[in-house]
Amino acid sequence: MNHLNSLREYEELIYGLPQQFPAIAYSTLLVVRRGARTALVRGEVIFSGGARLVVSERLMLADGVIQIVSYGYEVWRGAEKAYWYDSQPHPGEVTLRSTHPITSTFHQILDTIAYRLLA
Repeated sequence: MNHLNSLREYEELIYGLPQQFPAIAYSTLLVVRRGARTALVRGEVIFSGGARLVVSERLMLADGVIQIVSYGYEVWRGAEKAYWYDSQPHPGEVTLRSTHPITSTFHQILDTIAYRLLA
């Protein structure tokens, strides 16, 4: 797993997404710091095929590593919500453990979403 060690590194990741993923037409993602160790991420990622990813994250710097402590991602195709991810625990569902914020990164989630959009 690629660990990010500061809010600045996470900002660089978020603001660099359109350059890293050619399928992104544009992004309105914004990192809003809420102190030295916490931040919120809000906005949308618009893909060239018309799909839209709505992002909401709460980040915390703990033990020198950025952790996504809660999140919500929605994928829209036009007016239809195609699917979503959230950080609500589902302890009885083993297949959802890998998407829990403590074990996932935005890159992993974005890769999963991009794969589903292109499938």
